[in-house]
Amino acid sequence: MAHKLYLWNNYHNGDAITLIPLLWEIYNQVDNVELAVGCYKNHTYLFEDTPIHALYVHPNDDRDEAIDDLSYMCPPEFHNIYTWLGQYPDTQPHTWSSQIKMFNRKCQEAGLNIHLTSNSVPGIRFPYKKVNVPIYQNMVWVENGVCRSGHSSFNYDMSKLGSMFSNLYFYTTAPPNVNLPNVIDCSHLNLVELSNLSNKCDIILGKGSGPYFTTFTDVNRYKSRAVVGYDLHTRAKFWDYHNSPLQYLNNEESLIEYLNNLTK
Repeated sequence: MAHKLYLWNNYHNGDAITLIPLLWEIYNQVDNVELAVGCYKNHTYLFEDTPIHALYVHPNDDRDEAIDDLSYMCPPEFHNIYTWLGQYPDTQPHTWSSQIKMFNRKCQEAGLNIHLTSNSVPGIRFPYKKVNVPIYQNMVWVENGVCRSGHSSFNYDMSKLGSMFSNLYFYTTAPPNVNLPNVIDCSHLNLVELSNLSNKCDIILGKGSGPYFTTFTDVNRYKSRAVVGYDLHTRAKFWDYHNSPLQYLNNEESLIEYLNNLTK
């Protein structure tokens, strides 16, 4: 008898993205499983290359002002699995262990004989997409947009960074509002394209929001990376794994020191 699971998350980009490795883990570990996903319409392309049988699309985009219940799209005979990590006090950190714990608990609550085991943290898989931006050496991927979930309020000064580090090429996920030849606006790219771009970069900088999660691919696993303004006193480390190079920086001064050390 097949296990039929409908998984959905009604929050923002990062929450949808971290559902992708969970889908693959279920597919690889659970025999005779049929997976369906419910999502907002602006998240549909994120699930193009995942092991699902069906995708059920809510007509709205994900929005800050409304959290829509996507359980109504659960097809008959499927078990409804809500994957938001914040629903349990001990699964709130955006980590792989939280993903596994949350899923196993939902299966237990549903009376399903499914229990995932995972000792290694997977990379997040996206399909290959050609990215239409100029490619140079010494590329730095920068998540400089607003963090929708308030992970960090740090502001990357792209004029200052571009001028100080003229040997680096900075590729920004949001408009940089500067006119420097080594600062390249990539705000026109979607999340899958930004992930493919990050695979070509040498350094990855962010704030811990949705676009940053697209960079946790296998290709990027041990590349130099940092987040700025992400307070570890109030938040747990995210997507942490053995020998992760991720550095948590406090301010612009520590960021400049970090880049200076990398470019000596």
